[in-house]
Amino acid sequence: MPDAGLRIESIGVRYGAVTALDRVSLTAAPGEHIAIIGPSGSGKSTLLRCAAGLVRPGAGAVRWGDEVWSESGAGRFVQPERRKIGMITQSPALWPHLSARKHMLAVLRWRGVRREARSAEADRLLEIVGITARADHRPAQLSGGEAQRLALARALAGGSRLLLLDEPLGQLDAPLRRSLAATLRDVAKRMNAATLHVTHDPAEALRIADRVVALVDGRIVQEGAPDHFAENPESSFVRSALGNG
Repeated sequence: MPDAGLRIESIGVRYGAVTALDRVSLTAAPGEHIAIIGPSGSGKSTLLRCAAGLVRPGAGAVRWGDEVWSESGAGRFVQPERRKIGMITQSPALWPHLSARKHMLAVLRWRGVRREARSAEADRLLEIVGITARADHRPAQLSGGEAQRLALARALAGGSRLLLLDEPLGQLDAPLRRSLAATLRDVAKRMNAATLHVTHDPAEALRIADRVVALVDGRIVQEGAPDHFAENPESSFVRSALGNG
C-alpha cells in the first residue's frame, strides 16, 4: 500500500473538565505543509502532541497510511519512538556538550542508521539546512537561527515521515523568522515529510502553507488554501487574525 500520510480521525482529549480537542479530524500528505493557527488554549499544541504520541487521545484514531498509531476503541497505541517523527518547539533543546555534527551522529545512531552510513548522512543533512560551516560548533556558539536549523536537521534525521513544528520561530526577530520559515518549509518538502506547523502569526501561515487550519476551543472552525482564508474568513477569530474584524 502506498504511503498515504497522516490521518487524524475524530480525536478527543479532555483534561479533567476541560475539553482540549473535540472530534478533530485532519489529514496531511507526504510533502504537504499545513499551518495551524488559533488563540492561546485552542488545542494547537495538544493536537501536535497527539500526532507525536506524547498525548493519548481519549477518542478517535491517529494513523499513518495503513499503520494505526492510536485507536481508542481498540486500545491500540504506538509509542513516539516507533512513529518516525521529528518535532521542534520554540526552544530547540539541543545537547550543550555536543557539536552540531555530533548531534546528528547521535540521532542517526539512535534511529538505527547503519554505522558506515552515519557520517555521510550527518554531513548531508547539515548541508541541506545550511550550517555545514558550523558543524564543529556547540549550541552555545550558534545563533538562534543556526540552532533552529540544527534542530530541523536533527528532527529529520533517520527519515522522519512527519515533522511537527510547535511555534519554533517565536523567539526570533521578524526578518530571521520569515527566512527560516521558508527554510523549514522547503527542507521538509525536499525530504517529502508531511508537516504540521503551529504558528502564532497568521501572516506567516498564509505565506508558507499549502493549507491552513484554524482551531478555536478545540474545534476546527476553518480549513483551506491560504487564498481561501484571505478572501473568505469564516469565523470571528479568522476575521480578527487577518485584520478584517
